[in-house]
Amino acid sequence: MALYQIQQEILKSMQGQETDPQTLPAKTQEELSIYYSLVLSSLSSLMQNIYPLCYKILEPSWNELMIQYQNKYPSKSAVYNKLAADFHKLLAEPAVQEKYNYPNYLSELALYEWT
Repeated sequence: MALYQIQQEILKSMQGQETDPQTLPAKTQEELSIYYSLVLSSLSSLMQNIYPLCYKILEPSWNELMIQYQNKYPSKSAVYNKLAADFHKLLAEPAVQEKYNYPNYLSELALYEWT
């Protein structure tokens, strides 16, 4: 089995999509869930430092937003801090704005905090 195929199955697993059980058996997926929780914890900590004002506003739904952000905007760079670059895009999505009912300027605040 090609390494690329295994990596794609791991990516699917991290994004909550269905995976091929022959490529990623249940035990492997269980072990990956531990890794995923560490990734989310690290992401949350990074984002709190980069977006402190957004965090204060979004604190009750922060963890749920981190999961959505990780799934919709996976890192495009090997530079750790750039993982946070697209957060303002998530906050600008109408479905996210409706669900969490936060101030309509929040995506602009996130872009300001990023820059």
